[in-house]
Amino acid sequence: MSSPAQSTHRFAQLDAALERTPTTSAHYRVFLMVAAGSLFNVIEQYNAGYASPVLRDLWGLSATAVSALSTATFLAMAAGSLATGYLADRFGRKYLFMVNVGLYTAGSILAALAPNYLTLLIARVIIGVGLGGEIGLGYTVLAEIVKAKVRGAFASCLALISSGVGVFAASGLAALILGPLSTPLGGESIAWRWLFGIMVIPAFLILFFRRYIPETPRYLLRQGQVEEVNAILSRFAAGKLSDGAGVETKTWITAPEGTRVSVGQEKVSFSELFVAGLRRRTFVAWALTLAQFGGFATFAIFTPALFEARGLSVSSSLLFATVANFAGLIGAAVGVLTAQYMRRRTVYLIGGAVLAFTIVALATTSSAVLTLTLAALMQFVFQTVNSTNWCYLPELFPTRVRAVGAGTATTVGMLASGFGPLVAGALIDGYGIGAVFLFLGVLVSVFCIASRFGPETKGIDLIEGTTDMEEERDPIGA
Repeated sequence: MSSPAQSTHRFAQLDAALERTPTTSAHYRVFLMVAAGSLFNVIEQYNAGYASPVLRDLWGLSATAVSALSTATFLAMAAGSLATGYLADRFGRKYLFMVNVGLYTAGSILAALAPNYLTLLIARVIIGVGLGGEIGLGYTVLAEIVKAKVRGAFASCLALISSGVGVFAASGLAALILGPLSTPLGGESIAWRWLFGIMVIPAFLILFFRRYIPETPRYLLRQGQVEEVNAILSRFAAGKLSDGAGVETKTWITAPEGTRVSVGQEKVSFSELFVAGLRRRTFVAWALTLAQFGGFATFAIFTPALFEARGLSVSSSLLFATVANFAGLIGAAVGVLTAQYMRRRTVYLIGGAVLAFTIVALATTSSAVLTLTLAALMQFVFQTVNSTNWCYLPELFPTRVRAVGAGTATTVGMLASGFGPLVAGALIDGYGIGAVFLFLGVLVSVFCIASRFGPETKGIDLIEGTTDMEEERDPIGA
């Protein structure tokens, strides 16, 4: 076991090596394999909702039973995110990456073949567990293989593909399969099975190609596998992923092989997230994801209801909601630039202020056109902030607990995504659509307050242990 001083020196060498290593085709191939999984992740999240009208008529389900399919998926995602974060810090990122894909592939097959509602519900839980682990782990892997100055671009591009492109891909695929292709596929009673099962094909491809994603150098260095770290860094520098590529191994890290890094006790404990120096970061991460995930899910689901409340027909409401979602796609693209060039806390504070203004304006207007404009602005800001959020989470935590830290934060967000719309629905039933704006206002307030207490991390090397950081005392300063 190395001493703390030796550990600090090794990770300083790793940071220096990453900064010297050019961003090559190997980095981009890993990104594409991670992004493909995230894209299919979002499609799986939303396809149960798009299939709900067919399932309700086919099986005579109540609206509550149909909505439970989506809620079960989000809650299972929360559990999957928590479990994967913990296990990835103990057993490695690559192993869990493969397990996640395997889980939601199996769940998709079961969903497509489900003979009844209960089987479909169980399938959605299995899918959710796999999806939940996929989200936070993908960002963690990218954060640990690229240099600091491009980390924001990689993470925000991943957010663009998953949250931006993914939502439109989900709706487009559902519209195609349950629309023009429904009759050729056997009618509505069969077409919904294709909607659930078609994702199995790309999932198998991802499972095959992810064999070539190496374990992250940071995790391996903690395990004392210095030779493997040097080999992986050399392959990345040469633009190769395969260990049989014939790349000459350079010495990037000088340390005895087999000497594990001393960054605390070997067993990763959930309680480590609450030690001095990490406690504030943990609560900031939780508050940000709770507000971001819960607010986005609530607003996205109730956008059509908002337009109906402004006097529009159901078809017109869906059209207006689609336009607003397109603004979200643009926001995700802009988020790539803000994550790369703007400070994290600056994006949060500006975004929170715009969201607060938009909520007040939406609550006080009765114009359908103005409502569309404001809803589009809200989707734009949500997606822009989302890109920065996915950069920020892995940056908050040291390597030893990075996956479990980002995983628990994602878990909180998934719980908010599952319960937020249920709370909003109850408020509408009891007090009308206006009560949803109050609920969203509370979430945005939480978001703004939390962003003031988090540290600035843009362009800063990833931390390795609590001794590498100082407790932030000024919630307003940089």
